[in-house]
Amino acid sequence: MQNRIILTLTAFLFVLCAACAPGTDGKDGASGADGTPGLAGPPGEQGPPGEAGPPGPAGPQGPPGGSAAAESGTRLKVRRLAADDGATVRTGDFFDVDLNEPCVFRLASDGSRRCMPGPASIYPTPMYADPGCSSAPIVALDKLCAPPKDYAVRWISGSCGAALAFDVLKLGALIETPQNVWFKTGPNPNNCVGQASSDAVDYYQIAEVAPPSAFVGATLIKDP
Repeated sequence: MQNRIILTLTAFLFVLCAACAPGTDGKDGASGADGTPGLAGPPGEQGPPGEAGPPGPAGPQGPPGGSAAAESGTRLKVRRLAADDGATVRTGDFFDVDLNEPCVFRLASDGSRRCMPGPASIYPTPMYADPGCSSAPIVALDKLCAPPKDYAVRWISGSCGAALAFDVLKLGALIETPQNVWFKTGPNPNNCVGQASSDAVDYYQIAEVAPPSAFVGATLIKDP
């Protein structure tokens, strides 16, 4: 009787253990739906710059510039002051390489503007060293100015700024200061009037009145 009970318990325990053993894995189920995206993280550090790209195409040509900057020509050359530090500035005149001296533009007797060399005379009208106004005319130049090289200019007409017209005189010899100088005045061409000479000027003979065409002309233009 006791043995039967033991066998019965043993069989019960065997069945119980078999029921507790794990089964085989089943097939994977279908994937669930994606969740909502999370918040964006902070930006990362900037990376190093890339290599430079090729140059782009040239742009269209710009409009022509103004002509404010002075330029040298074949005969007239711009003169400048050159500073020790490399700066430069125009002197305001030109250098005539044919005449080998500076010149400035003035209105000439032919109505054109010409680059005229030499200092301006003290008196605008022809001057003479004799009381009959029959000798070769002379010209008076201020002693305070630099001595002339070969030319001087003499005012001949006009009374205001750019309207002043000048002749260019080719100079002769420097003469001894006369006691008096004479001028032709009045309607009578033979009327010769004298006055005392001045120690503040030098008197030169006039070799000739140079024609305006001997000097470089210019046209007054305006930039657009």
